[in-house]
Amino acid sequence: MTGKFSAYAIALACMTGAAPALAQEGIVTDADQQADRGQVIATFYYSNSTKGYDADGNTIDIADYEKVELFLLAEYAIAPDFTLLFKPSFRSVSVEGGDDDRGLGYTDIGGRYRFAGDQDGWLAAEATVRIPGFSRDDNLAQVGSTDAEYDLRLRGFRNLTFGSDTGFVDAQASYRLRAGDPPNEFHADLTLGYRPDPDFLLMAQSLNTISDGAGRGIFDEYRYHNVQLSGVYTVAPAVALQLGVMGTLGGENALRERGMFGGVLRLSGIGDALSDSLSDLGMSLILQAFLISTILRVAQGSATVALTTTSGLIAASVADAGLSDFQISLLVIAIAAGATVLSHVNDSGFWLVSRFFEMDVKTTLKTWTVMETTLGLSAFVLALAMWTVA
Repeated sequence: MTGKFSAYAIALACMTGAAPALAQEGIVTDADQQADRGQVIATFYYSNSTKGYDADGNTIDIADYEKVELFLLAEYAIAPDFTLLFKPSFRSVSVEGGDDDRGLGYTDIGGRYRFAGDQDGWLAAEATVRIPGFSRDDNLAQVGSTDAEYDLRLRGFRNLTFGSDTGFVDAQASYRLRAGDPPNEFHADLTLGYRPDPDFLLMAQSLNTISDGAGRGIFDEYRYHNVQLSGVYTVAPAVALQLGVMGTLGGENALRERGMFGGVLRLSGIGDALSDSLSDLGMSLILQAFLISTILRVAQGSATVALTTTSGLIAASVADAGLSDFQISLLVIAIAAGATVLSHVNDSGFWLVSRFFEMDVKTTLKTWTVMETTLGLSAFVLALAMWTVA
């Protein structure tokens, strides 16, 4: 494929393919799944590309492409060997020469059954139905495919020991049935994890997608091979933070993507864990209020949830401290300040401003996010200054 139009078609064809495998796969290394236990993991991706691969695997220029994705994975074990899965997503895609699209991406619903093994290693079968979100009348859908998909996956996990250190290997193979014009796909993913410290995990992932022949219309045969490198740090018993980079090493009729991703893991119980951890550090109530509200705001995007959750978490401490009405007012300001800062791609207000003013993601981050953060930090500094003399 050569030429501007063909390059544009490559980008569009690849965008309607599978979303990148989430970085959370393999992070939770406790293989001993317990019934009536769940977890929630939020992950965001940012990637862009000005290059692609043609049908012979050669690098070519393509239309500038930018994508932001937000995934929310919820898992709940209804039995020791069976886990329910629910994973909605949001996607914003911009392609030079095409329309910018933002909206709900695929929502995955399914289950995982562990049919062999124990806490040191196991085999599981996973099946999910992928429900399309945002759709367009034409085939060039820029926010995922407009048709349903069905993913059948086999997964193997094994804990490893390296002297006094630990690690794991997680191998997955799947076949994805895709309705409509796109071809079906083979997926083969491998994750290696190494823990040099109980609170720190290094991960390397190889994520490979190969089409099962060609589809209809613009969908030729394609393949692409992505790698992800990341670090995961456990900041509290119930929460870990992840940051990493990703890139495409090779492919045919595919994008050459470069990007970064981050995640907040095991959100269930995050508030209590944060509150306990900050109290143990001897932090003042006003600083605790601001930090908890900020972390919750960044983790899940909603200022309302950050406000209400933080207020509930510190309520008992406030009652025990016997604070004056003025000091309680300063705590309210600190919580509101934390719930204001660092608005980004998981905040609905971020996208409202972006779409209303027709700004791309970078411009919205440089304007709206900076303004919100400045307002929040200014309010907290004033409250903290008055707290010290109250």
